[in-house]
Amino acid sequence: MKVLIVSSIMPPEIGGPASYVSEIVSRLNNKHQFRIITFTKDPQPVDGADIVAISQNGNSVIRQTRLLWEVFKKTFWADKVYSMDPTVVGLSSAIAGKILRKKTYIKYVGDPAWESAFGEGKTKKFLGNFLDRPDSGLSGRILILATWLTFRLADKIIVPSVFLSLIVTEKYKINESKVRVIYNAIETNRPPVRKYVKKPVYTVVSAGRLVTWKRIDGVIRAINDVNSMGKIRVRLRIIGDGPQRPSLESISGSNIEFLGRLSREETRRKIAEADLYILNSVYEGLPHTVIEAFSVGTPVIATDIPGTNEIAINNQTALTVKPENPADLAKAITRLMENPRLSNKLALAGAKLIASRFNWKTSIQFLGGVLGE
Repeated sequence: MKVLIVSSIMPPEIGGPASYVSEIVSRLNNKHQFRIITFTKDPQPVDGADIVAISQNGNSVIRQTRLLWEVFKKTFWADKVYSMDPTVVGLSSAIAGKILRKKTYIKYVGDPAWESAFGEGKTKKFLGNFLDRPDSGLSGRILILATWLTFRLADKIIVPSVFLSLIVTEKYKINESKVRVIYNAIETNRPPVRKYVKKPVYTVVSAGRLVTWKRIDGVIRAINDVNSMGKIRVRLRIIGDGPQRPSLESISGSNIEFLGRLSREETRRKIAEADLYILNSVYEGLPHTVIEAFSVGTPVIATDIPGTNEIAINNQTALTVKPENPADLAKAITRLMENPRLSNKLALAGAKLIASRFNWKTSIQFLGGVLGE
């Protein structure tokens, strides 16, 4: 089968789509032929695929015109088209696939309209309510319309969580027969058995784009509360960059370290070295960093929100806390660090969950089945 993959980014840029595309090509190139279209300048070669880089010169209309033209040309060659998001590259892919009668698959891992509006402070609503009544002006409505049109034109929408499948079917009104849940995959070599013990200072890691919905400010406040109580001492390492960084640095002390953007391998290593991983988001499709933490045997505290609570199950694979509640988070940190037995229990359960449900063998089997439909 000939598969055209359209992704906004590719290595050396860092991000989920870049990593995912490289992995699926390397694991399926013995069965299928691949071509890749991307906006990344000078993308790293991927064994088993030709890559076309679209120039980013000019405004968005010019860039999208270039993309659409290139996608049309390559879709003539392809049997299937697989696009990594519904708007930046997805609409062009869906249009070309529909006109040329080639099956098109769209991956949806988060909502671009809501993320843009919430990140820019144009809405305080969470995803479901926002899609019911968007309040971010014309630009937000255009993004929602583009996403809906892409979904309507596509043959299948692939999502990494049940939560996002419900967003597609209930908010975008897409027939559930078009939606497939395929969990994000990760290397699942069994992590070394770790024995958590009490120590003078604990290391906590939080990673992700420094945007408002990640609520890193709440993590900082919780860490400061823990240290002020004097029962245990904790230092926080923050991995990632983004528009929130200056404001976060302004409320940080000497026990907070900003590591900036790291490679996936270095991020994984830092999480593996930590005593605890924290995800304090108010919104996630399915949090890949929690999967990373589970895979290296690091215990997790996460917010009890849709998407995240499909894998972070309270007192089973993680401790979960109320969103936007630094006091609740501080209590959970203290509880976990003072209870090595609980840390060991959660770390082991998380590792088992990843090995059973988030391995590449299972993910590729599901993806291969969907592409074959």
